[in-house]
Amino acid sequence: MLNQYKILVDALKLTGLSFEKQKEFLPEYANIKDDVVSVFVNAFYVLPQLMDRQEVSFGAVNKILHCYVQMDLNLSIEERASDTAFANHKAWEQVRELAIEALKEMGEPIEAPPVDSIDFD
Repeated sequence: MLNQYKILVDALKLTGLSFEKQKEFLPEYANIKDDVVSVFVNAFYVLPQLMDRQEVSFGAVNKILHCYVQMDLNLSIEERASDTAFANHKAWEQVRELAIEALKEMGEPIEAPPVDSIDFD
């Protein structure tokens, strides 16, 4: 069985990286915005199971939900949905900050996820 907690933590770590660090982390062929969003959303789907097992605090869930909502809002607003906006719009920086706040709430280090932790194929 996959470690759902680790999947969530690694997704938050990737989401919380600056755009430049995300670019360095992801494979050259990656679409940075699409891959970061996809990894986060896939990890978001395991949140209910983690909550059922009480593996994530209320404070962390709050930050993660805010991160998801802000990400979804950004994708729904044309001027924020572009790759260029993902790189430098303040609304996407807020997503990154919320991911970092969630990691802090979870007691996890603020760092890039392990290179082999996320599959992009």
